[in-house]
Amino acid sequence: MSRIGGSDSFLPLNTRRVVWMFLITVGGSSAIAGVITFFVNPFWSNLLVSNCMGLSICVTQLVGGALTRSWVGVEVRVVVLLFLGVLFGLLVAGTALTLDPFYFFVEARYTGVIGVVAGSLALLVLAVHRYAETIRSVQAATVAKAELERLRAEAELKSIQTRVEPHFLFNTLANVSALVESESDRAKELLQKLTVFLDDALSFTSQDSILLADEMNVVQRYLEIQDVRLGARLNWETHVPSRLLHAHVTPLVVQSLVENAIKHGIEPAHEGGTIEIFITEEPQGHLAIRVVNSTGNVQSTSGRQGTGIANLSSLLALKYESQAAISLNHIGCNKVEALVRLPLVEAT
Repeated sequence: MSRIGGSDSFLPLNTRRVVWMFLITVGGSSAIAGVITFFVNPFWSNLLVSNCMGLSICVTQLVGGALTRSWVGVEVRVVVLLFLGVLFGLLVAGTALTLDPFYFFVEARYTGVIGVVAGSLALLVLAVHRYAETIRSVQAATVAKAELERLRAEAELKSIQTRVEPHFLFNTLANVSALVESESDRAKELLQKLTVFLDDALSFTSQDSILLADEMNVVQRYLEIQDVRLGARLNWETHVPSRLLHAHVTPLVVQSLVENAIKHGIEPAHEGGTIEIFITEEPQGHLAIRVVNSTGNVQSTSGRQGTGIANLSSLLALKYESQAAISLNHIGCNKVEALVRLPLVEAT
């Protein structure tokens, strides 16, 4: 916000604020004129004098603050400009009433009263202005703090995303390396599928959200890669209503749950198992993502989370705060369910 006379000037160059200050001055001056009328008549003369002095004080603070900001400190400037404002106001009022600018310096019955009133009015105007400045400073500090917090959260969110997204890549490349010598054809097939997968997945790396349809395509590519590696030990089913395919989700949220189910459920099981993916709409505008593995194996019974789920949990907390939740649960028939709930955001 621009200010006359630098950061410590009394009035900023802002039309609305200047008008606001002058309106307060006119209102206060008029009220004071009413009080003076009980002691000195008539009211209209008092009204003119009070407003001349009040407005004079505002003008001297505005203009004088700009001209003298580099000469003296704020405190000295306040006192000097108040005195000049009162003096100039009396000269203008005397000229307007009697054509004698020194009239109020001769009429002792006016001078004392007007001097006290002018000082009170000046202090009132400055006090109101200082209070407004304090409020604005607090508001500006609050906004700045909120902006810094937002930037910090965005940076942390990007950091978590970069840890989530390469996770599957490292695992897959390790699998390719293990197959190169013993099963080169399968290694070649796995690399081809990985290329297609990366082409789909990495295009979403810098995006805040993607369509569920795109996320499910990534999941399908990922499962095809794991199918090459695990063969008959891995089966999967997806249950996604077509009307939800246009919803927006965090990139790789479903893929991370599927990866967790394979790593901690299917792989340790000698006979493998089945991955079931259910995506449904829940009341209060939430999207529920359920990934169930049929082995009954869960990554930890002590409550500790693996890297993928921990990163996903942190990412959801930063992005959605209390509006999203993630949990791992044993359900009937010796199954384990990973459940994510997040706000349902449909494409516009």
